[in-house]
Amino acid sequence: MIIVPRNPNSVQVGMVRIGCLKTQFSSAFPARLNGVISQNEFRESIGNINKNISSRMPKIICLVVFLICLIGGFVLVIAGGTTSRTLRGSQSVIIIAVGAGAMGFASIFFTIGCCVIRLRRTAKMRQAIAVESLKYSRRSTGACSWRLHVTTIWVGQYRGRSRYRYIYHIIIDIRHPTASNTNAGLHPNPVPARPISTARPKSTVQSQDTLAPPPYPGPPAAFCSQCGVPRPNLTANFCSSCGHQFDKY
Repeated sequence: MIIVPRNPNSVQVGMVRIGCLKTQFSSAFPARLNGVISQNEFRESIGNINKNISSRMPKIICLVVFLICLIGGFVLVIAGGTTSRTLRGSQSVIIIAVGAGAMGFASIFFTIGCCVIRLRRTAKMRQAIAVESLKYSRRSTGACSWRLHVTTIWVGQYRGRSRYRYIYHIIIDIRHPTASNTNAGLHPNPVPARPISTARPKSTVQSQDTLAPPPYPGPPAAFCSQCGVPRPNLTANFCSSCGHQFDKY
């Protein structure tokens, strides 16, 4: 089943089977993580996660106990049935009852054990992924967050009970370093800002020279009483035009 992340900038990492009872997350580097984290960092993080969930001992213990109880109970049931003629009826019944109880205990123990192992493994996955996510979510550039995604699939019924399959994925959400790259597409041709002029604006008030008072007037002009020609030199005693003699003041 293909999981489509809600975030288009997300990358999913699935699990692969490497043995009979062992599965782990794939260490193949996704191409979409180029420029976000390096291949060595990705493989190191996946290796740390797989190391925390790679223990097969709980599965082996659960399987061994199940087989011992199942085989022992089956042997007791057969032994009680075959020795019913040589032993007393009550003894053979007890043997058969113990065998049937052991077989019933095996099935119950195996069911509960599988559920406990799955829950513990899921909790370890979440914890390990959260630790690795802290390494990349605090970066200023190329930040990303890691999380666990669990998908439950119904596979059918067995002896009246529904059977489910659980699929695990690591979802890596890539975060953009700045929001300006996102908003750049909204304004493809931004209007350039107008430069601020440092020149002082012209004042509407006139300069000090224009407001200065007019110069003082000179002495009053004098004219010749005979010919009416202006006297350019008031200190002269005669008119330069007609020669008229002026009176002294």
